Amino acid sequence: EPLESAGNVPRAPAQPSPSAAVPVRSAPPPAPAAPAAPAPSDQKIGGVGLFLKPNDKGELEIVRLARGGSAERSNAINQGDIVMEVDNQDVYKKDFSVFAKLIQGPVGTYVKVKVAKGSDMNRQTEIALERTLNPEESAPPPQAAPPQRVSPAFQQPPLSGSMSSAADIGIDFKADETGCFQISGMKPGGPAQASNQVDIGDILYEIDGVKVLYGIGPNGRSLSNIEITEMLRGPEGSILNLRLQKGRMGRLAHVNLTRTSGLAKPASPAGPAPPAAPPSQPNSEAPDPPR
Repeated sequence: EPLESAGNVPRAPAQPSPSAAVPVRSAPPPAPAAPAAPAPSDQKIGGVGLFLKPNDKGELEIVRLARGGSAERSNAINQGDIVMEVDNQDVYKKDFSVFAKLIQGPVGTYVKVKVAKGSDMNRQTEIALERTLNPEESAPPPQAAPPQRVSPAFQQPPLSGSMSSAADIGIDFKADETGCFQISGMKPGGPAQASNQVDIGDILYEIDGVKVLYGIGPNGRSLSNIEITEMLRGPEGSILNLRLQKGRMGRLAHVNLTRTSGLAKPASPAGPAPPAAPPSQPNSEAPDPPR
């Protein structure tokens, strides 16, 4: 078979020049990211329903579970257990305020709690618990207008009647070993004593809708005695909505008290003063006047 000549050799199809521009469709610009939703300013802060008290070893021992709280519903934590960790943070023999700041958070979030069962360090369990509002609390009553805040006062003396912006409910309180503010005294005739609903030993749980249990405010910040004093004070005649825990492990009670700057009235005399004795006469035997 004759060979094909060079002139008859088939040519490959022409290829575009490497330098030739190839039109490319540009990708559409990415859609702008949706702005992050701002955190709600009224985010409620909750816990898991644990009541603790340092024992004689300095351990944080669970003394009660809130009825219906996430800790009780878990069936994994019991009275007498010792708290070891919160969210992998060591709280064993730490100050109670360390535990309180870790355990509280926005309602609906979860927190991990590790406990030693019945103080047995060889039996430890960890569980994730949902933060909720205290289920033992009843629905709060309609609240009066918030009290006016007054300038910080660094004393808590009896208030004079002229200080209308600094009326109070007539209680003394102190912080106990867990940070709770406990009523230690009542002014005679003051609103608290006159109500017959407040007792020495009660714990301040909530003041005008602000939870103050364990001395921790709604943002997880420790509260001072001065701040609690200011929260209790307000204009003369204003209403204070107070929620108390009746004793260390008692029920919650709600009390409405009217702030006043008046003190207890002194006891009235038994009767009118006796008339003066008539002037003595010579050789008279009139008795001495009553004393």
